[in-house]
Amino acid sequence: MVGVGLGIVLELEFTHVTLDRAREQSHAYDQWFPFVFGFLCGMVFGLAGALLIGPLFGLYFGLLSGIGLMAVYAFRLSPIDAYQPRVKPQLRPRELIASASRGSSTVLAGAIAALLVHNGNGALGFGLLFGVVAGTVSAIISVFSPFVEWWADNLPARRLGAFGTMILLVGLILQSVQYWVVLLNVVVQ
Repeated sequence: MVGVGLGIVLELEFTHVTLDRAREQSHAYDQWFPFVFGFLCGMVFGLAGALLIGPLFGLYFGLLSGIGLMAVYAFRLSPIDAYQPRVKPQLRPRELIASASRGSSTVLAGAIAALLVHNGNGALGFGLLFGVVAGTVSAIISVFSPFVEWWADNLPARRLGAFGTMILLVGLILQSVQYWVVLLNVVVQ
């Protein structure tokens, strides 16, 4: 559920910036817009904390991680700031620093929320683990997404079509596995 929520927030952020860049507006997205997305990500984190630990922990965790992400975004360390479409990607330390900053702010938010709620080691462990996972996933996405996007943009149309067809067939096969299991289980009995 958290992945879906973060995916939606990130997609909205990328769509907004991409549309502004397509209209060739320099720095067209408002200065407050990244803060909104940072706070929305924090709210998604809070929802996860509320479902797994408790509503009060989720409220504190969401607010604190939202505020922490807004502070990190104030230093222009949001995922959008590193986004450069149609440019051959390079591994830059700035993306890793941004990911570490976002993960650290989430770890700190989890630790503070756990101390405020006094929910024991479970909440503290969850906050710390969640922050480490968020930072790691953020680093992986920040590093590998530009390479995948550049590869897909520069792939010849014929190969891209063949790749898409293979993905479709693999998906159909994986979807049919559940029916094969039922069918083979009935035949065996």
